[in-house]
Amino acid sequence: MDFVPLRLLLVIFGFLTSTIQGANILVFLPLATWSHYMQYELLFETLAARGHHITMYSPFPPKQNLTNFKHVHVQNQAFDNIMSM
Repeated sequence: MDFVPLRLLLVIFGFLTSTIQGANILVFLPLATWSHYMQYELLFETLAARGHHITMYSPFPPKQNLTNFKHVHVQNQAFDNIMSM
């Protein structure tokens, strides 16, 4: 018996039924400290460029405009008051 056509059909079926989906990722960085943000900036931008949908709440806007990257500006007044003392 020749099982090559069966294996070929299984491989083709595997490729046809697999789908690639991007994740929806929520990032919440409310502190106005650049050092916390810059550690992950490249990671979030890379994930957005690869098709994941990033929603980020932070005081720092992204450096580049990406289609899958939504930024919501957050200002933490209590933290700002403490840091200005």
